[in-house]
Amino acid sequence: MTALAADPTASGVSADVASTDHAVAITAWRERIAKPPAALVGRDLRLDLFRGLALWFIFLDQIPNNIVSLITVRNYGFSDAREIFIFISGYTAAFVYGRVMRNRGFVLASASILRRSGQILPRISASLLLHPNRGLRLLLIFFHIL
Repeated sequence: MTALAADPTASGVSADVASTDHAVAITAWRERIAKPPAALVGRDLRLDLFRGLALWFIFLDQIPNNIVSLITVRNYGFSDAREIFIFISGYTAAFVYGRVMRNRGFVLASASILRRSGQILPRISASLLLHPNRGLRLLLIFFHIL
């Protein structure tokens, strides 16, 4: 390294200006890495994709004598598409409500979870009341009793 390159005053720039420019560049870099890109702030489409595939596999597994069901995951492991769907749904909920908890705090995140549960529970209850046989069968399938 030459003396000219090592000394900022040799190039006609004062040391205060060089250090200020460096501090501004570091601050801008820190702000840029602290904020996630806009694409990561919204929905993660990969989770929606795999949840949708799990729903299709669940549908295909319910069709009797279906040759397409030979490629679904129930034939290649200890679990089937229902477990994949539940896992991805739980991961998505943790992803969403974890962000709410980080931004707004534990109390407001808990309130959001309870509000969403209050929206889902009446719909499930109505489904079971309107179609008791089908609803009971779905519950038995879901809990691997049937």
